[in-house]
Amino acid sequence: MRFRFFLTFIPIFVLLASLATAQDSGQQSSPVADTVAADEIESGLAEVAAASDLDETLSQSLTELYKQAKSYQASAASRTENAKSFQRMSKSAADDIVNLTKQLQSAAELEVEPVSELTPEQLRQELTSTQAEVETLSETIKADASEPATRQKRLAEIPNLVADAEKKLREVQDQLELPTPTTEEPIETRARLVRTKSFASALQAEISELKAEQAAYLATVDLLPLQKQRDERRLQLLKERLERVREASVAQQQESNDAAIASLRRAVSNATPELKPIAEENLRLAKERQALVAETAEATALMSRLKEKRTEVEASRIASEDRLDAVGLTQAMGQLLRSKRDEYQKLRLQFEESTSMGEQTAEYQVASFELEDRLAELNEWLASAASDDESSERALLSVQRDQIQETLQSQNSLLQTLLSMETENRQLQQAIDDYIAFADKNVFWIRSATPVSVSEVFEIPEATMWMLDVRNYQSLGTQFTSGILSLPIVSLIGAIAVLYLFARRRTFRQRINDTGKAAESWNAKFNSTTQSLVATVMLSLAWPALAAYLGGIVIAGSVDTFFTRGVGYALIYVALFTSSRHLLSQTCRDGGLADKHFGWSESLRKSLRINLRWYTTAGVLIVFVMILFHQHPDATVRSAISRFSATLLFFATSVFHHCIARPSSPVYSDVRLRDPGSKIYRFRRIIWAIAAGLPMFFAILTLLGYLDTAYRLGQSLQSTMLLFVALVVAVAFAFRWLQLQQAKMVREQALAMRRQKLASEENESGGSLAADVGIEIQKEAMEDVPALSEQTRKLVFVIAIGAGIAGLSLVWKDVLPAMELLDRFELYSIGTGDAIDRVTYRDILLAFIGIVATVIAVKNVPALLELLVLRRTGLDSGARYAMTTILRYVLTISGVILTLNFLSLPWTKLGWLLAAASVGLGFGLQEIFANFVSGIILLLERPVRVGDVVTIDSTTGVVSRIQMRATTVTSWDRKELVVPNKDLVTGKLLNWSLSNVINRLTINVGASYDSDVDQVREILQSVVADHPDVMDDPAPLINFEAFGDNSLNFVVRFFLSSLDRRVGVMHEVNAEILKRFRAAGISIPFPQREVRMITQSSTESATHENGASG
Repeated sequence: MRFRFFLTFIPIFVLLASLATAQDSGQQSSPVADTVAADEIESGLAEVAAASDLDETLSQSLTELYKQAKSYQASAASRTENAKSFQRMSKSAADDIVNLTKQLQSAAELEVEPVSELTPEQLRQELTSTQAEVETLSETIKADASEPATRQKRLAEIPNLVADAEKKLREVQDQLELPTPTTEEPIETRARLVRTKSFASALQAEISELKAEQAAYLATVDLLPLQKQRDERRLQLLKERLERVREASVAQQQESNDAAIASLRRAVSNATPELKPIAEENLRLAKERQALVAETAEATALMSRLKEKRTEVEASRIASEDRLDAVGLTQAMGQLLRSKRDEYQKLRLQFEESTSMGEQTAEYQVASFELEDRLAELNEWLASAASDDESSERALLSVQRDQIQETLQSQNSLLQTLLSMETENRQLQQAIDDYIAFADKNVFWIRSATPVSVSEVFEIPEATMWMLDVRNYQSLGTQFTSGILSLPIVSLIGAIAVLYLFARRRTFRQRINDTGKAAESWNAKFNSTTQSLVATVMLSLAWPALAAYLGGIVIAGSVDTFFTRGVGYALIYVALFTSSRHLLSQTCRDGGLADKHFGWSESLRKSLRINLRWYTTAGVLIVFVMILFHQHPDATVRSAISRFSATLLFFATSVFHHCIARPSSPVYSDVRLRDPGSKIYRFRRIIWAIAAGLPMFFAILTLLGYLDTAYRLGQSLQSTMLLFVALVVAVAFAFRWLQLQQAKMVREQALAMRRQKLASEENESGGSLAADVGIEIQKEAMEDVPALSEQTRKLVFVIAIGAGIAGLSLVWKDVLPAMELLDRFELYSIGTGDAIDRVTYRDILLAFIGIVATVIAVKNVPALLELLVLRRTGLDSGARYAMTTILRYVLTISGVILTLNFLSLPWTKLGWLLAAASVGLGFGLQEIFANFVSGIILLLERPVRVGDVVTIDSTTGVVSRIQMRATTVTSWDRKELVVPNKDLVTGKLLNWSLSNVINRLTINVGASYDSDVDQVREILQSVVADHPDVMDDPAPLINFEAFGDNSLNFVVRFFLSSLDRRVGVMHEVNAEILKRFRAAGISIPFPQREVRMITQSSTESATHENGASG
């Protein structure tokens, strides 16, 4: 019984054992399911294509799954090949290291092959091939320079990539082990499994590739330095061979030239007096060719140096970028970048392009043209001579032709070398600029020294001894004398200019006082303000010019020491520091610009003068010491004194800003007095905090060890102060001009109003046609002079702010590269392929600035145009209004295009959007836009103007207003007719005063039948002839038109020169006709009508009579 029970469970045990064995074998094998064959994918695609009962969406989905599987298979194959390549690299690494070591040992013993036995043709070929090899190998070394950093970065990334790939592979395995969904069709299951298995194969291939790559990089760590040494050694040998080939080529050319010169000298001595000039010309050409060959050799050597330096700078840039990516911006990396930046700045000065190179190139080009012309003449003469002519002259001219050809060839070779050298020099300068910009961008906020310590105080005695050393001042005197001797003309002109500024100081002061008195006059001219500004600038330039002159002379000297260089640069920086302060101080003097012209208060001017006095004195001493010790040879002393002086300068600047910008400063009192709602007054506390806190922040940076940063911050701060003073003076200068223009306009307007009043009083009985009927015509916009002036002031202020922002961006662009930081964050991209535009936060900021600038310009620029230009022309108000309106549209469209460009929106390709908008507008806002466009046409063509008399649809009146949508016409009944602009452009319009305002007036007059026709005609003729407003040409016309029922009908036709007095003239002529008729006894008959009266009795009697007779 027990045995039978045991036999029953044997199959179960066997089955469990087999399952366990299968599971173990599955775990030991590859975790990837069976690979998918390419035929399986193709058959699956064919199956999907043949299944006509599938839904279209499902068919597309299954096809996409098979396409993904195909791409995964291709990726797996590619990664497998890469893995095999990395494995071969790992296996051959040891042998490669051994072979490279042997190559380096043998290369150390190699020498350059001799080239002295080569012919000139072989030397030229060797020169070309060796030059190509040098360039190719240099590019290879340059490309391989970044390989160690790239591999190091890759080794850090591979573990994470392997982990991610293995995680995805496990997820794929889990998907493969899931049971098939019951709702899934078999064709769907097959497609899904094929795609999943292919994806798993691609992941496994990726893992294998990454591990093989990691192993290859680790195995070849020692191989890269050996390869670099081998390539550098090969490059060195190639350069040495190239140099020898060049020397051998030049030597052969010199030997050939020497032999030719010796032969030509003998020819000169043997030539007859008639032929001696030809022989001497041949000798001159040979010597010139010899000099050209030497110059070509020098230029070629210099071009090779330029190429080497450019390659060095570019390789250094790539290496620095790779190191920066690998280790980050550390203190050591910052010091390395600083040292490289200083080194390349000196290199840029060493190879700085001069204007003489361009002039020399131009001279050689002209000389080549002359030689070509001379060669053409010789060829023509030799061709015309007899072929059998063997005279000495022909022989010498033949030699001259050969010499010209060789000289021309040498000259063209030199010219080509110079042009190539110029291009290479530009590329070197650009490479240096790129590296300096890269270094400045990354090292600005890196410490250049340790934080402040007590030990730096002990450096003061040594610094004092260096300043008091007599030898330094002896070398300074020698340097100054050397500078004068090296630049005698410049030194003389500079000395004369400085002496002139000091000698004319009293004259400048007197000029300031005189112009100040003239500025107080009621009809002051802007010329007095201009003269005062020039005198103020000249008065403030004396001391800065002296410091700049002395500093420039010291720097130009040849005896260059640390002390002399420091003094030279210190004097120049002192000149920059004092120039803005002196200008502001002289502006605030009594009777000067700020007092008499700008209208600044006494308290403000006094505060500025007092604080500028102590700040300028202290700043000059501090700046001089700081710049002087910035050139000290001892780094410890340089760091200590530069730190102390920079901290003192920033502290003094902070105190000065506090005194000027504190909330209770007179500055804000003046601002509030001029503009009670000024934002400057509203944010005065914020302005004070920034002005006083920023220098203190810079001082803290200096104490923390950012000496190089503080040095550059000081430069930018001084430039900012100079910019601020220039803007303040410029804005005040512009406001003064606006004030005088406003006063002038008010006076002119008052005179014009006076003239109009007198004219209206003289023509009390007449007046214009619009006045006759009581129509008020739209007044000119310039009548509101204060509003226009206020608009212009705002625009000037906005322009000043824009100029200030632009100036600050230039001054601080190397210090606070905020725009570059914003450019790193991408919002979106537009385009495809290579034409992809990135849109960053910087572009958004620029677009916002563009929108704000457009709004400000649209509001204020037309007023500025009206004030500056249009008021000075003879245009009437309608033309001025048209021009300013069109200017608004142009500014708006320009602003929109500019904003779209900042956002990289392809506005030129939005034709479909414009078309859709046009269709929508055509249905919805057609009439409005038609009137809008018609308004623009009216402004451009001006078929009607304000004040014109027009007839529209049997309505006659005066145009009183023209607006963008409609035009207002006031009829004689003083009813305003609003006419859409579209009707004025597309409809019929009768304009009585468009181009010819001459109009005819017709008056009908009746005289009694007993009147003399000739007498009546004479009286009418005399009436119109005597009236002053009736034109003589065309002459009046009086006709006896017809016999009326009661009178003889006369028609009087005459012409008026304008429509202004049409109604008045009609009244005056009619009154005069009546007066003259009465005087002559001529009556104007009343209309005669016959009236028959029928009474009631007579009607009844007539009825009875009719009845009796009937």
